[in-house]
Amino acid sequence: LEHWEKKEFWNAHDAWEGIWRTTEKSKKKEFFQGIIQLAAAMHHHQNGNRVGANSMLEKAKAHIKKGLKKYGELTAQTIEKEVSKVINSDSVVSRK
Repeated sequence: LEHWEKKEFWNAHDAWEGIWRTTEKSKKKEFFQGIIQLAAAMHHHQNGNRVGANSMLEKAKAHIKKGLKKYGELTAQTIEKEVSKVINSDSVVSRK
């Protein structure tokens, strides 16, 4: 979560991808694939790529629906709502 909170979305993507790669097919794997795609959506948005951001957001939603609803302190629905709000606004997320 440290990378996410620092708005380092690609680093968050990479960190979560390590967990995803070592997880067998399960709701947990779907959860991580969804939040990885949310991080990718935020990375695209941060770099001005609205089409890429929206595309990744839609893909992420599909995985989130199939995955765990919560893993530790991560709640997929909360993150998805945050990402949707940012992507659908005109705001730009800058790195801290």
